Amino acid sequence: MHLFIYFYFFFFFFFQAEDGIRDAQESRGLGDVYKRQPSDYWLSRRASMIEAVWGYDAGLPPRATPDTITKTNVTGVSQLEWNLGSPGPNAPAIISKVYEVRKAPGGGRAPRAFLLHHGHSLAPEPSGNWYDHYNMSGFLGDMADADVYILSMPLYGCNAIAGIRSSHSWFQQFERPGNSPIVNSSSTLRYFLEPVVLTANYAFSLGYESVSLTGKSGGGWTTTLVAAMDTRLHLTIPDAGSIPFEFNHTSWDYEQLPLRGELYARCDYTCMYILAGLEPGRLSVQVLHEDDPCCFRGRGRHPQILAYNDGVQGVLETRSGGAGWFSTGVVDWNVHEYSPRDRKLITEVWGAFVKNAPRSAYDALPCDILRAPHLHCSV
Repeated sequence: MHLFIYFYFFFFFFFQAEDGIRDAQESRGLGDVYKRQPSDYWLSRRASMIEAVWGYDAGLPPRATPDTITKTNVTGVSQLEWNLGSPGPNAPAIISKVYEVRKAPGGGRAPRAFLLHHGHSLAPEPSGNWYDHYNMSGFLGDMADADVYILSMPLYGCNAIAGIRSSHSWFQQFERPGNSPIVNSSSTLRYFLEPVVLTANYAFSLGYESVSLTGKSGGGWTTTLVAAMDTRLHLTIPDAGSIPFEFNHTSWDYEQLPLRGELYARCDYTCMYILAGLEPGRLSVQVLHEDDPCCFRGRGRHPQILAYNDGVQGVLETRSGGAGWFSTGVVDWNVHEYSPRDRKLITEVWGAFVKNAPRSAYDALPCDILRAPHLHCSV
């Protein structure tokens, strides 16, 4: 009986949610479907996501103190460790390492914190280093006057485990039904998402006035999911991390597979975009690359991208009590990286966000060829 209910919910929500972007000419289709839902529908979707990851009636994990905090041999850089426990019998504990990079080494804490997620990165890019593969911590720290916390996915980079290859399909052997009467919970997703929530908990416990989140590739995927669930994160910028399932993307990583319905049947990516901007004061700007050779390119898809944006924004515009905002920017770039144009776009987003700029500001961002190709991109 539970199996029947599970598949009913999967197909009902999956196809209802994504149906609105099937035709690029019907850009309001998605919004019209979603706007017919009761006012608490979105809160129930968020609760269902959290349930699918952490179990029935569990909520977001509250822990705020790392298991260890160790100074590294780099001034101003400390290593935090979160012990997430073992996913199953005879499996090693999953330890998530996080690097705290102080904006003012040897000085006090910056007023803000920015979380940066490396995703699947195994080694530093040419301009990066052992703790900051993308060489983004200085940029984010200077831009936002922030300390930066750098995370990676399980089994990758600093989280590699000897004797286990860097493949997330390793987690499949430990997936099991959860204790929800409806959702077939796959608790292995907590090893991907929990370190971000715990690090945000830690950052807020230190008294930062705000905590923001960005990540590229798998880090962009992580940003998308966490932004949908954790309302404390007012600014989130997923970079090359997702696109709605209707685009028939073919290079999904294991944890992103559309048919892992225990999570995505409750809230698909388009639903997550709505949740990331659901509350007043929240902003999520998705960054894609026009000719990304890896993931979620923009070329040939601009009408469809604008269509799902239009649907998401239609929900936020009409939400009783107000809402935040979601928008997508596409930069003209052909490498899967935080490019100079990504950084310019992110800088413009930050500037508009801290000024509490009107929503129209995100339709006129330099380097965004989706909405503002006429603007000069000076990089």
